[in-house]
Formats: sequence, C-alpha cells, structure tokens
Amino acid sequence: MAKSFKGLLSKNQELKKESNLETENERLREKIRHLENNQDKDISLVKLSDIKLSSNIRQDDFNYNYEEIEILATDIEKNGHLQPVLISKDNYLLTGFRRYHAILYLSQNNRGADEILSYSYNKLHSDISDEELINIQLAENFQRREIDNFQLSKLYNELIFNGYNQQKLAEKFKKSKSFVSMVVSINKIDFELVKFLKQFQIFGWSEKKFNALNFLENTDEYYIKEFEKFKNLIGISSLNNIAKHENIQEQKKAFLKIFKNRLTDEEIKSDYFQDVLFKNEKTNEQKFDKLFKYTKALSNSIEKFDDLPKDTIKQLKSNINQIEKTLNKISLNLKL
Repeated sequence: MAKSFKGLLSKNQELKKESNLETENERLREKIRHLENNQDKDISLVKLSDIKLSSNIRQDDFNYNYEEIEILATDIEKNGHLQPVLISKDNYLLTGFRRYHAILYLSQNNRGADEILSYSYNKLHSDISDEELINIQLAENFQRREIDNFQLSKLYNELIFNGYNQQKLAEKFKKSKSFVSMVVSINKIDFELVKFLKQFQIFGWSEKKFNALNFLENTDEYYIKEFEKFKNLIGISSLNNIAKHENIQEQKKAFLKIFKNRLTDEEIKSDYFQDVLFKNEKTNEQKFDKLFKYTKALSNSIEKFDDLPKDTIKQLKSNINQIEKTLNKISLNLKL
C-alpha cells in the first residue's frame, strides 16, 4: 500500500537522522568545546533589541520568507544557541543573520529569551569598509553553508558597482571570466521567476505544488526520489539559459521549458504566464493549419496519378486520413 508523500519523506529523513546521529552529536560537542575554549573572543549575551542590522549578501526582499528560519529556530530551541553571531563594537550585526532571525522568531513566539549569544569584532561599523564587510560575510557563509548563485550574483554586481571589472572578479574568486559573466547576468532574470527559482531550492517544486503533493494520501515513492533530486541549488547553466534573454516573455518561455513540471496547473495558467501560453497556442494553431493544408494537397495530388493502381491510391488516401485524425487528436490535446 502506497504511503503518503509526507509519511515517506518523514521516514526518509528519520533514516538519515539515525545514520548521522553520532556525527551530529560529535558536531554539537565540538561546537561546545570550541565556545568553551574561546572565551577570549569576548562572547556575551546581547539583547535582541540592541542589535542593529547592516546589509548582508543573503539579504533581499523575499529571501527570509523562504529560508528555513523556523527549522533553524526549532533546532536552536532543542540544542541551544551554540554558534555566536558577530557584531561590531557598536552592535551592528555583521554575520549570523539567519541565526538572528531564528532567535528573534523564538522570542516573538514566547519560545526563547530576548538575548543572543554574540562576540565582538573590534571595530565600529562605520570603520569597516564595504569590501571588508563582504569578505567577512563571504568567509563565514562559505564555511557554514554554500551561498546560492543569486546571492553570488548580488555580491558580484555590488563589487562591479564599487569599481571592479569582471576580469578582477575572476582573479579575486579564482573563477573563469565566462563563469563570472554568467553569474553577473543572473540579476537580469525577472523578479517573479526568481521567486519561483528560490522556492525550487527549498521545496524541490514551487511551494504550492510541494504542499499539494505533501498531503496526498496515495503519493508513491517516485516523488521522494524527485524531491531529493530537485531540492538543491539551481545550476548556473539553467539560470543563464533564462538570463540571456533580454525580453521577459522569452525568459518566461525559457523558464517553462526547463521548470514547467515543478509548477501547479494553477500557477502555469496564472495571469503571469498567459501572454506566453497564448502566444504558444497561436503558433501551434498556425503550424497545424499548415500541416492540414499539406495533407489536403497531398490527397488531391494522388487523384491525378492515373497510372497508379486503384488499391494503391486507396491505401495512400487511407494513410493520409489516419495522419489527419492523429493531427486532430494532438491539436485537441494541446488546447485542453
């Protein structure tokens, strides 16, 4: 009997947790030892209300809506806040934005204190250059969790705005110039498409499709495999295939060609994609009209072959008739 997607996913996660339990426990113990042995870094508890926010390479208009803040908050609630955030001498948050938001979430929901474990960077925020701040955040993010190509694009474009060219970026990050060029171009992708792409990295599909599949009672293990395959960072090649189009309609078409199966029918038929879908329908109708004209002309031409046996002509016309029926079926399915 097929189990629900939610049940299978839960079981899959349980098995992974069991297999990695000792590793996870050792990781937590190591964190505790690290903190205990680094008291010279001026670790202290700071009130959340005293923390000031500066910009960071992960921050954008919607990023924290789709980050797993609640999951991180639950982990902190269970295991404690073991990794301090980094603040400037005047309490500006420099690294640890996800941890800050997770602990803020716990505090706002009466599940935690209104203080956060912090250690101080021995400079005022105003004395830290933009490049120094980026380097601090980049170093911490690469060590703790891989940043995605959208965040990397934001970083590269900020550096270009501050005087870098693509050649200097390639040298700084030890990447090829073509890679840097593709990453830089990602900021051209339409905002609505980026929102979907961000969701794919978290849920495997769009959030709506994930939730729909998650509560189906007869979902088989195929979806577990698909979830594991899809739930990861979007590769630069796929993003570049979308970003290379200046026209938003062309971006939508490129996006649907790659990611259509990750959306719900409702999302595909939404107003946002209608201009592209309508145009595709018109193009398909025109193509089928041409095909029907060709088959009609072919049928008429056969009549003119007096030297062909009647049985052969009859067989050819029957074949053409069958082709027209098949084309009709395909055309009808495309319209549904």
